[in-house]
Amino acid sequence: MNLTQASGRDSRHLPGKNKMQKTRGIAMHSLTAAMLFAMASAAQMLTAGAVLVVVSLLHGEQMSAAPSSKALLSMAYLVVFGSFIAYSAYLYLLKTVRPALATSYALVNPLVAMALGAWLAGERFGVSEMLALLAILGGVLMVLTVKSE
Repeated sequence: MNLTQASGRDSRHLPGKNKMQKTRGIAMHSLTAAMLFAMASAAQMLTAGAVLVVVSLLHGEQMSAAPSSKALLSMAYLVVFGSFIAYSAYLYLLKTVRPALATSYALVNPLVAMALGAWLAGERFGVSEMLALLAILGGVLMVLTVKSE
């Protein structure tokens, strides 16, 4: 499959003198579309944050104390690794593997969170938590074993 076929655009209908110029135009179009998609997601996140600030102010919520340096570093870590890097990795996976596999992170995250909670915070889990964990692992297994058509 060449770039023209992958983009879904027919190079005969694009402006340009030769096929190389047309193919370059398709590549630029694809790059621009990817950048616009990423910018749209960033705009959604910023808008959601602004709406939450307005709602919290309308409800009279106030900060009782300044956040500690540990809390600020934790927030910076989540912004960098939880948003930027994780989202970039997710977009890469959507391009390279089947969507069911790319979205399996949502099924694995609770397992990782439980393991980290037990290890770092000494959390204990009861029967209901273990049943939920089994349901999650069953879902992951089903997603990973489904054959793509």
